[in-house]
Amino acid sequence: MSDSFNLPLRPLTEKRERPDPLPVEIAQINAQYGSFRDVTEDSLRAKIEADKNKDPWFDKEENDNASADEDTTERLDQLYKRRAAITQFAL
Repeated sequence: MSDSFNLPLRPLTEKRERPDPLPVEIAQINAQYGSFRDVTEDSLRAKIEADKNKDPWFDKEENDNASADEDTTERLDQLYKRRAAITQFAL
């Protein structure tokens, strides 16, 4: 048995090219719904049905009118603050 074949018992660890998206997805669900306790299959199905019946152009027109009234510097400040909040929340 000098020519025995050795097998490792532990799985090989490989570095992923991209980070695991699961923590980011969990953070997004917590931000949208508060927590997983409030998310049920029925509530998700109801939201999907409501989104199917919703006019996709209706909300965009309201957002365009609101964003046209804001000053560009105020808008940039808001965007930077929101981006910083998102990146801190996702980490």
